[in-house]
Amino acid sequence: MRAGLFGLLIVLLSACATPPATPEAQAAHFGPVPEAPSVEQLASTTVATNYTWLARPDGADYRLVWPRDAWYAEAEATVGLDCLIREDGTVACAADDDGWPQYDFEQAARNLSTRFRLATHNRNGNSIVGQRIKINIAFRFAH
Repeated sequence: MRAGLFGLLIVLLSACATPPATPEAQAAHFGPVPEAPSVEQLASTTVATNYTWLARPDGADYRLVWPRDAWYAEAEATVGLDCLIREDGTVACAADDDGWPQYDFEQAARNLSTRFRLATHNRNGNSIVGQRIKINIAFRFAH
């Protein structure tokens, strides 16, 4: 795959750190999550290249969004987000299955997606609005 297609974000959190926020606090912090694009929408779009990040989530965002039950169980996961770039540079993302049906890492990753912003034109000056990117969100503890 092309370099830049995958952005891998890893945050290492120690087990003794403050646990994540309640779902209510998460909703207040991250706000509304855009509707996930359909498989058909994603399949019919081109992959964005040469894009520029304007904003990405930080460690505090990861700590807030981590599913509480998963935190206490020290469960880890990687969630792939397939995203469409919107007019304002935000992204609307569908989440891949994380393999943990008892936790909701997929929703956590979608909540985190509200923190991503891209320039709406790539480094060549072409619009990337409506194009697709893949973002991998890794929830990992430092051991």
